[in-house]
Amino acid sequence: NADDSKERSYEVIRVHDGKAEVLPAAFDAQAKALTFETDRFSAYAVAYKDVTSGVASGGAKGDSGPDGGRTAGLAATSDALLSVVALLALVSVLATVMCAFSRRRAVAGQRGRHVRR
Repeated sequence: NADDSKERSYEVIRVHDGKAEVLPAAFDAQAKALTFETDRFSAYAVAYKDVTSGVASGGAKGDSGPDGGRTAGLAATSDALLSVVALLALVSVLATVMCAFSRRRAVAGQRGRHVRR
C-alpha cells in the first residue's frame, strides 16, 4: 500500500467442503510474505482491506453518525468478501465438473467406446 494514511490488513479465505472460513494472516512487508496457518488442503483466496489510520481510533473529521461513518466501510468490505467467496465457490464447482467429464472420457476410452461431444 503506497498510501501512508491507510493501513492494510490481510485475511485468507478458505473454502473447504463448500464452507467458507476466514483465517487470520500476517504480512511481512520487508520480506513481502503473507503467512497463515492451515490444517487442510482446500481452495484459498487472499483478501485485504485498507483502513484510514484515523478511522480506527474514533473517525476522521467530517464523518457523520454515531459510528464515525465506519458502518458503510464495513458493509462494502462484507460485500467484497461475499463476492470473493462466491467466485471461489463457482471456480470449485467448475473444476469439479471439468474433472468429472475428463474422467468419464478417460474411462470410456479405456473401454473402447467413444463419448459423444
